[in-house]
Amino acid sequence: MEKMSALERLESLVGVMVLVIDEVDPGGAEEIDRRIRTLIRPFSSVSDWVVSGASWP
Repeated sequence: MEKMSALERLESLVGVMVLVIDEVDPGGAEEIDRRIRTLIRPFSSVSDWVVSGASWP
């Protein structure tokens, strides 16, 4: 099994969170997914994201 980077693990976790949220609030998860992925996409690693002090979009 190939080792996942921290960013890949975070993106995978986001995917699971979206599935759970969608069960509670159908359709509401799309906005959350878009915001989270927009937030982390520009960074090459989770540590870059944390160090940048990025805020919620």
